[in-house]
Amino acid sequence: MRRSADRRLGRLVVAGLAALMAMHSSLSLGQAILTTTSAGKFGIVLPTPGTGLPTPAMNTVTGMPADANPGGSSTYGSDNALVADYLNSRIFVVKVSTAAVVDTIVTTGTYNGIGTIAVAPAGNYALAMGNASSMVVIAAPFTASSTVTTLALPGSGGTDGFQTEAIVFDSAGRAFVYHRYGIAVIDPPCTGVAFTIPVASPLQTAALAITPDGNTLLATAYGHGYINIYSAPFSSSSTPVALVVSRAQALEGMAITPDGAKALVGDIWGKKLYAVSAPFTASSAYEQIPLASAQATGAVAISPDGQLAILAASDNCSTGPVPMIKAPFTAAGATAYDVTVPGGRGYGTVRFLAAGTAQYAVTYDGNGNTGGTAPTDPGTYANGATVTVLGSGNLVRTGLAFAGRNTAANGRCRPGCAIDLDDDLNQ
Repeated sequence: MRRSADRRLGRLVVAGLAALMAMHSSLSLGQAILTTTSAGKFGIVLPTPGTGLPTPAMNTVTGMPADANPGGSSTYGSDNALVADYLNSRIFVVKVSTAAVVDTIVTTGTYNGIGTIAVAPAGNYALAMGNASSMVVIAAPFTASSTVTTLALPGSGGTDGFQTEAIVFDSAGRAFVYHRYGIAVIDPPCTGVAFTIPVASPLQTAALAITPDGNTLLATAYGHGYINIYSAPFSSSSTPVALVVSRAQALEGMAITPDGAKALVGDIWGKKLYAVSAPFTASSAYEQIPLASAQATGAVAISPDGQLAILAASDNCSTGPVPMIKAPFTAAGATAYDVTVPGGRGYGTVRFLAAGTAQYAVTYDGNGNTGGTAPTDPGTYANGATVTVLGSGNLVRTGLAFAGRNTAANGRCRPGCAIDLDDDLNQ
């Protein structure tokens, strides 16, 4: 297919009543996937979550069974996510750009689908932990035939069902796993626990976050208003310092901005969000970030460019909107929104695709139509994807017949033809 002369818009005049077709990519915020455990029980893809707030585009994930209850999730690669099926012993493999389940990993007898799932930075394996005394290691490629092995945890191990942020990886692939008896440190290829960092309050569960340089590990303590901060080098003798957040009731979900400058921490009982400034110490500065309305704040995700935060709920919130906050993450500068999702947000989780993932949207223009409306393609497409061109819908133009669609003046793509997206086409 010939390139467009107008690369910004990607559209050219076509003979007759040809509707103009444009393609554009979105790199800044990236797509996100949200799960609504116990409420709507949906997987929801947000193709452009920072656009059109408070009513961004949403695509419900298709292909899940009627009894599915999507919970913990983790994205990997350019266009995929693993979504755990709460209490149903399944993990769905989701293609994010099409919002569709493409395969299912059955974990009966090894993992019941609750708690946390996380894919290693290299995408070569995933870890999942529920409330059992062991966790599972799932080898890539992630398909119905993936090899699933168990890894024993010290003590009784495990986490609570609602805790979707108990596992983090550093950039080298070392995993930190917060279970009821400590923080298990697991090195690739994940055949055993290298050592355990003791915790001050056993039997509790917590969310973890690690700085981009891998030198500082943060852990909340469910039901408490402080953050435990561990500094590298990590070992079985590591001890934390505690940052006490005044008036916080139960700090829970947490994420660190890509530049490492701030940590956003939710107070699930107090229904508040706090921004903690680096360096992370017992005396770090922090401030409350206003929300659009008081909402329990569980899992936290920050876009790869650091400009948007999305908050999932946790165990005591099964209805209500999804809080979204645009940077800067300061009391005076943040802009907060309430985003309504089908059935309420439940106590699932939210994850962004990795930075640098180009996602293309295909839009249609009536090209001077005198009646009808140009069709809408709600999907987004990864680089290299094939797109099937839509028909005319109900478009009409006096004295002309529909000829097709194209992005080139001297060509034609009739309905049903396919086009390939690549990095050189109409960006």
